Amino acid sequence: MKKIRIGLIGLGIIGKIYLEHLLNEFHSEVEIGGVCDMNTDETLFKNYSVPFVTEDYKKLLNHKDIEAVLIASSVQTQTNLLIDVMQSNKKVFCEKSVNINLDTFRKFLAVIKK
Repeated sequence: MKKIRIGLIGLGIIGKIYLEHLLNEFHSEVEIGGVCDMNTDETLFKNYSVPFVTEDYKKLLNHKDIEAVLIASSVQTQTNLLIDVMQSNKKVFCEKSVNINLDTFRKFLAVIKK
């Protein structure tokens, strides 16, 4: 079975838990294609054998090998991240509840309908 290549945005406490869980529990189904975080400590990523590390999430979204994105960043960043991930035609999972209002919801619907 082909592994799903995932990009992870946000490596705070929860992001690290997701990364470890994906690598340890789903290693036969998932491959980490890249990670985006403001703290790109190379030693951390070498421990996990992450092939692509960036501070710019758009570089992660432009990576053609990445099929899905897990967003584990802070709540205030998630609305724009979700819209950009959906526009990149990648599958998306957002770890926290999104700070959403009616205008944001309409933006989501417009992107989804495309």
